[in-house]
Amino acid sequence: MRKNHQIRFRVDREQAERIRNKASAKGYSSTSAYLRHLALERDMLIEQAILDTRDDVVTLSRMIKESRKTGTV
Repeated sequence: MRKNHQIRFRVDREQAERIRNKASAKGYSSTSAYLRHLALERDMLIEQAILDTRDDVVTLSRMIKESRKTGTV
């Protein structure tokens, strides 16, 4: 997809260095790619992790209720 819009924000020297270092350490080709990922993708990953955790809690709750019914707890 063609990228023809810019979003600018200011950071101090130390923040810029930290952002560049994190982008590089995580294997991003550029700080722009890293920041796009954080802004657009990361929230979806967190939301999915929350949903997965909720599903696990529901499953465990059902298992506990069943084991109480059968007297195995």
